[in-house]
This record gives sequence, C-alpha cells and structure tokens, in this order.
Amino acid sequence: MASGGDLAYNQQENELNFQPLFRALVRLNLTKAERDEAIDNYMFMFIEDGRFAYKHSWTRQYVYLDEAGGIQGGILNTGDFSSPPC
Repeated sequence: MASGGDLAYNQQENELNFQPLFRALVRLNLTKAERDEAIDNYMFMFIEDGRFAYKHSWTRQYVYLDEAGGIQGGILNTGDFSSPPC
C-alpha cells in the first residue's frame, strides 16, 4: 500500500507531467471548463527527447508538446467528448 508521502509525490509528478498540456490549452483561450474537459480526455504517456507525449482517450491519437506547450507533432484535439460516440 502506498504511503501518504508516495501519493503526494505521485500527484505532484502527475501535475508536472500535465503542465505542457495545460500551457497549450491556455494558448487557445479556452474557458476553464473547456480546458478541464480537454485535459480529462488525455493520458500522459512518456517524455522523450524533451517532448511530452499524450494520448487522447477517445481518438487514441497522440500529440507531442514541448515543455512550453508548443505542439511538436500530432493534433491537439479539444472537441466535445463528454458523451460516448453513437
């Protein structure tokens, strides 16, 4: 079982891993609700060569961002995926 310190570290690490995605979404002038929804649709995958890789939960497409939130590859999808596709 993880200790409280481990959980705090994991949460902090997770927040750091999502900073580039947050920065990219801020650049798009989305509302907080739109940013939160978009972030919820992505999974952090890995960091390689200074690029942060995220996979979209619905489309399964990757987007690669630099630390400042600049898109280095793929597509940053901010569509409405709040309900399952028909």
